[in-house]
Amino acid sequence: MTRMVFTGFDSAWTRGNCGAIAHLIVDGLEITFPHPQTASFPEALTCIEAVGSGAALHVIAIDQPLIVPNATGSRPVEGVFRPILGRMGGAIQPSSRGRVGMFDDGAPIWQFLRALNAPIDPMLIPGALAGRLAFEAYPVAAQIGFATESGKLKRLHKYNPGRRKTFTNCGWRGLHQIMEGAASSLGL
Repeated sequence: MTRMVFTGFDSAWTRGNCGAIAHLIVDGLEITFPHPQTASFPEALTCIEAVGSGAALHVIAIDQPLIVPNATGSRPVEGVFRPILGRMGGAIQPSSRGRVGMFDDGAPIWQFLRALNAPIDPMLIPGALAGRLAFEAYPVAAQIGFATESGKLKRLHKYNPGRRKTFTNCGWRGLHQIMEGAASSLGL
């Protein structure tokens, strides 16, 4: 059977911040989910190399904009998504090359992506059986997608415990319920 690894990396966007990384490993009929861990950009690369070693397919979702061609303002997709998020109690970080430390030429994301050596094209992923592939993940959009299938999401769940002003236990539980439902429907 083929070994596949699915990795999620929340990069925390800048060099000084520490993000988190998690993996789902499918090895034949066995599925494992090692404990998520905190990770800087270099630590995430090391972890991706170690966990992905020997995998026929390794799909890496990165929670940070990966294609930022605009010098100022925000990307067109952010302009489209901003009002939707606003109605649901959320917001969006504008991405531009002018954001020093996040998207300028010296930002850590670009060095990370070069070292990762994976095409950034979500259209390559469906049906893929081999290779290392990466894509930009947007967890808020996923939350909306998973929750609106059932018609249950009216407001976004505030799930980041690091943001004490907005975090709620109810939001944390709500997010877990969404993910539990998604995992159950996928047979995980």
